[in-house]
Amino acid sequence: MDINEILKMMEKSLPDETLFADELRAAVLEYIEAKFKEISATTKFTEAVAKLGIVSLPSEMKDEFLKTFLSTFQKEISEAIEKTL
Repeated sequence: MDINEILKMMEKSLPDETLFADELRAAVLEYIEAKFKEISATTKFTEAVAKLGIVSLPSEMKDEFLKTFLSTFQKEISEAIEKTL
């Protein structure tokens, strides 16, 4: 058998490009979904740690922190409230 004949036989036995494209598409979608889940979990973890830090502050420091936080984000908080009403 000629090497060209062997290569042609192997080429015929391989699946076509659409199968590879579908597999690649599925893998990319799975990867993107995993990244979104990672970001979501990181956000939830950071939020929980921040809440724990705020809760564990002495009350006078907690009041000062909340005042500073509110004054820093007053514009964004007002805009969010207006959008929900």
